[in-house]
Amino acid sequence: SAAAANPAWAEFHHQLGVSLAADGRLQEAETALRRSWTLRPDALTSKALGHVVGQRSPEKGMKWLEKTVKFAAAAAEAGPAARRPGLSTKQLASTYHDMGALVARLPGADAERAVALYRQSLSLEPDRPLTQESCGLALAVAGHFEEASAHLATAGHLGRDSPELRSGLGAVAFARGRLKEAEANFLAALRLRPGSQDAEENLSAVRAERAKRKPKKK
Repeated sequence: SAAAANPAWAEFHHQLGVSLAADGRLQEAETALRRSWTLRPDALTSKALGHVVGQRSPEKGMKWLEKTVKFAAAAAEAGPAARRPGLSTKQLASTYHDMGALVARLPGADAERAVALYRQSLSLEPDRPLTQESCGLALAVAGHFEEASAHLATAGHLGRDSPELRSGLGAVAFARGRLKEAEANFLAALRLRPGSQDAEENLSAVRAERAKRKPKKK
């Protein structure tokens, strides 16, 4: 067909899919990206498909992202002379981040596996605030509170300030018995996302614990 004979069509469908995904039109985005993949299978398109497909099916999204890593490795091994499109360091870091996020959504989520993927991402791009936050949250879930605190603090130093970050800092502080610090972070999470049920419940738990520890008047 004319489309198959013209490599520009693959790029057109890829860009169309990325634009549709940004607009939240995921089914249309997947259709466009699959057309691009049929015309020109490459790491960038499988990465985009992993992101789009992963939103409805973490398992299928992971398969696309695992394919992305293989394509990127093959392109790097072939070298620039082969003209095989691969991924930049930032794009590969983003791929490992997305894999960690999908692992966290799989049934019986493996927090340690998610941490390993986030660390792989950070080894490539250590100053990515979202990945520092995500790694910290996964470490907290795995019970590694000291390491979690360090990653969450780094995310904050890099300019990240989200309800998830504040709730994560609050949860880690609570687990370490730092109730005043925990309360301050859950309050901050509520300021960033008013009405958050999780933050309100965590704040209530912290205040109840503080009330229990308050010395009773004689």
